[in-house]
Amino acid sequence: MKITGDTKIDDLLTSYPFLREFLPTLSPKYSVLSNVFIRKTVGKVATLTQVANIGGLPLDQLLEKISGEISRQTGEKVGVAESAGTPGPDKDADTERQELIKGIIKDIHKGVDIDILKQRFNEIISEISAYELSQIEQQLITEGLPVEEVQRLCDVHSLVFKEGLEKQIIPGVPAGHPVRTMMLENREAERIIHVIESMLEQPAIASETDVDPHILKILLEEIEDLQQINLHYLRKENQLFSLLEARGISGPSQVMWGIHDDIRAMFKKVIEGIPNKPGKEIFAALRTLLKTIDDMIYKEENILFPMSLEALSDDDWYGINQAAEEIGYAWITPTDEWVPRSQLGDVRKETIQVGDIKLDVGHMSPDLMNTVLKSLPIEISVVDANDEVVYYSQTRERVFPRTPEVIGRKVQNCHPRQSLHVVEKILSEFKSGNKDAAEFWINMRGKVIYIRYFALRDDEGNYQGTLEVTQDVTGIRQLEDERRLLDWE
Repeated sequence: MKITGDTKIDDLLTSYPFLREFLPTLSPKYSVLSNVFIRKTVGKVATLTQVANIGGLPLDQLLEKISGEISRQTGEKVGVAESAGTPGPDKDADTERQELIKGIIKDIHKGVDIDILKQRFNEIISEISAYELSQIEQQLITEGLPVEEVQRLCDVHSLVFKEGLEKQIIPGVPAGHPVRTMMLENREAERIIHVIESMLEQPAIASETDVDPHILKILLEEIEDLQQINLHYLRKENQLFSLLEARGISGPSQVMWGIHDDIRAMFKKVIEGIPNKPGKEIFAALRTLLKTIDDMIYKEENILFPMSLEALSDDDWYGINQAAEEIGYAWITPTDEWVPRSQLGDVRKETIQVGDIKLDVGHMSPDLMNTVLKSLPIEISVVDANDEVVYYSQTRERVFPRTPEVIGRKVQNCHPRQSLHVVEKILSEFKSGNKDAAEFWINMRGKVIYIRYFALRDDEGNYQGTLEVTQDVTGIRQLEDERRLLDWE
């Protein structure tokens, strides 16, 4: 075998898997090669010439060390072609195209005229895959381009590559598939956007001053209906982005999540401003909101969805479907059930560590579960169906003292005689199914203590016990205005 500067890194690692551990010893930048997704995407087009540049190594030195390691591990004699280290005219076309497109994106950020950039793009290629464009932006972020800058000029990116992207056909997805569901939500969003835009063109609103309150009420109802798209965004953020990030694709989540937050802020401004004799500023904000949502639909269907369909497996999409209802849908409820072939006649497989406790969603080791329970900002105690105390959380600061001796004790014996009849009544109501909760609050040592009891029932509704939750809510009752995540110091 001979290796040259044109040898693809994925081909090399497929033939000699031990090089995955060897290469990071030459440069820490090669540690990304342990990521299967990186190897099977970027690795399929990245040559050893590029690998050498990434690691800051001379190509001849990299080739010599690789050939030496292969010989040491296998005894195989590996030759280095005379042309190695001299990229010739046969440089990989895909790689060359990617470098040219990266140059266009960098020029976008430098402010080069859009028409010039579109012409350059059309000279390079008639179309570009959404997946490839996402890869290139991901590489630029990795190389140091600020995510905020990518987000700020994301619309400009779409404008430059619009003609190429529009030639793509989103791979057909069956009814019930998460992507089909999200596209149906987008169609409904477009319908509402069209209704609002039509209202904005009516003479009664076009003046943007002294609009009839009845018309404003109708307009506000449409805007609030459109706000349901937040459920669409929440599913992207909590499901789709998580799976992409697990495969080393963080660009979409970093950029799109920021735009989602911008949309949420615009909704708040418009919804608060419409009822209060809105002027030109509010109507301008509304038009910006509509355009931003419409642009996001374009980015999803021409970039995010095609890329995600290529990157994620059917099992990934099946998992998204299984948990989507917990977040909710915007406007529609899927009626068709989509099940991939891998799941037919089987249950969803989940890899868990030996000794982990399998939960309805996810799993935890006993040590982690114990730490979670101790770290909750509340005190909890659990009584089983026989009225015996079986657990209490060992939080750092307890409102009511507990000791291990209480375990196995009847709960009736843990309360003063004067309140025993109330305890008995609560348990009786829980067991009969008449009640599911009871709550009380008291003032104690200058604090407001909130005490709640919840009936524990299995999936069939059978009584399993009672959960007691105690919380100091003194500080909670004093909260005013708002403090967002970005305000934290």
